[in-house]
Amino acid sequence: MTTDGDSGWTEFDEEVDVVVVGFGFAGGVSAIEAHDAGARVLVLEKMPDPGGISICSHGAVCSTRDPDGAFARYREATGWNPLRDPANPPDLRSFLVGLGRTGKPHGETFRYISPNSDFLGWLLERVGGKPMAELLSEHIWRPMGARDAACITVDRLGAPRNAGGICATARDLALFGATMRDGGKAPNGMQVIPSDWVADIRNNGDRQAWLNGDPGFSGLLPEGRYRGKWYQTGNAHGAFCAIGIHGQWIYVDPAADAVIVKLSAQPEPLDDPLDRACLRCFDAICRTLA
Repeated sequence: MTTDGDSGWTEFDEEVDVVVVGFGFAGGVSAIEAHDAGARVLVLEKMPDPGGISICSHGAVCSTRDPDGAFARYREATGWNPLRDPANPPDLRSFLVGLGRTGKPHGETFRYISPNSDFLGWLLERVGGKPMAELLSEHIWRPMGARDAACITVDRLGAPRNAGGICATARDLALFGATMRDGGKAPNGMQVIPSDWVADIRNNGDRQAWLNGDPGFSGLLPEGRYRGKWYQTGNAHGAFCAIGIHGQWIYVDPAADAVIVKLSAQPEPLDDPLDRACLRCFDAICRTLA
């Protein structure tokens, strides 16, 4: 291995079977799968820390500009940001129990807060008696016939980052969307999710709380609602969707018998004009299919 002092480039001559360019979650999973299959793998990443845009792929409004703000502390607690004080490392669950109330009555105003999803996953682990990865594999992934492995990031103590640490292929996300579209029944015929649970997600949700909430969401989906981690569009087809920042979508249209998955790396966490354009595109595709 040699380094060119003028250009700063490092040159090396090494023979490998697989080269993965970009160490985001998808690249990481690909590298692990190739390694486990016996290949010699080289991962190339231009940034000093791994993760790529995947480390922001969860549904939340965030600001990374304040190094001492809650979002920065949140990312540090999950292990996604470098430790500012290595002698006193944080962890996700300690961060969660340290969060205060908003001061508003529960249930009156819709407000998406990522740590709520992390806390929900913590409850599921306590009730299920197993790590989240095992619960998802046992109750969702394998029963619905997922083709590829998925992964979830954990903090230094093993707590899973449920709100944004899950990485899966587009095909398997579409398969999950199809399972939701068909009342919880996977394409292989197995009832993976209780049908009444899916019906509750599709038919309920407090409309007034939605209107009282963040105008960014109500402006994106004027006829919308929110229930069980899913967004209802309120359109004539009864379409509903899962949304993640930086352009991640699972869009389900039961009337068109369609599922659309979009994985992206939009520069900004939220881009209202682009998100509206995506919704118009999804709706146009599904109206054509219907």
